[in-house]
Amino acid sequence: MNEKTFRTLIEAGAVKKVSIVAQGGRFHVEARTPNGSLTALTLKGDVKTWTSLDSAARWVRSLGIGTVSLMLAGWQCGRSVKASYLAARELDLLRKRLR
Repeated sequence: MNEKTFRTLIEAGAVKKVSIVAQGGRFHVEARTPNGSLTALTLKGDVKTWTSLDSAARWVRSLGIGTVSLMLAGWQCGRSVKASYLAARELDLLRKRLR
C-alpha cells in the first residue's frame, strides 16, 4: 500500500501494529491490520525501502505512529549498501565494454 493508503488506514484506526523490518542492508515497513499484514509501497508499486533505520523510523513517525516493533533477524549489519551499489555499477560498465 502506498503512503496515502497507509495514512488513511491509520486515521481510520485499522492499523493495529507497525513493524520496521530489516532485510539485508535495507529496511521496510509493515502494518498489521485485522485483514492481515500490509507492506508500504512506492507509487510505482515497489516495496518502499530505506538504507538506514533512522530514515525508516522518521517516515513512520511522520505518519503519527509513535510505537513500532523492530525485526532485525534478516539484517546483515556488515553489508554496505553503497558497496553493493558500486559493485553493480562496475558490473554494468564491464558489460557495456564487452558489447
